Amino acid sequence: MYYDIQTDHLTNYALESFSKDDSLNNIKSIKDFSSWMKSNIHYSDYTHLMSAEEVYKNRRGSCHDQVIFEKSIFRKLFKNYKTGTIFFIEYNDDESTNAKTHSLLYYFHNNMIFWFENAWGDQQGIHGPFKSVKELKECIVKIHEKESSYKRYPKLEFTTVKNVKHGMDLGEFVSKCLNN
Repeated sequence: MYYDIQTDHLTNYALESFSKDDSLNNIKSIKDFSSWMKSNIHYSDYTHLMSAEEVYKNRRGSCHDQVIFEKSIFRKLFKNYKTGTIFFIEYNDDESTNAKTHSLLYYFHNNMIFWFENAWGDQQGIHGPFKSVKELKECIVKIHEKESSYKRYPKLEFTTVKNVKHGMDLGEFVSKCLNN
């Protein structure tokens, strides 16, 4: 069964685990959550798409996994904030099968957009405000152009994370995201 991570829900087990975790109970703001993520959830290479539960239990995940976890926590702790996701792929025409990908979460606050990031090391934290998703994407393009991989992967393509399922390998995940 495929799902859109906009509607991925935590299981009762995960909610119980979260409520027993004193460090999560101390989260009162999005800034607190960002600090918690930085201390508790670490980047790992993609093996398969993990659920929010698996990310929490393993305390690690790829950027794609972490976005699923972040959305779940936003739904639990920050219900008044609308969120969205961006998936992007860096590539060149000659090595399209050897591209780099990233997923990120953004949220709306006071009619502005903020980028919530944990997995992209140099960009960890909360960025913004941005007036639109387009402005956020323009920021990502500028960061991309400064990265060492830019010469090898000068092209960027953006979409959202939709119609993916737990357990997907990276090829399946990328294909689903790009074929929305």
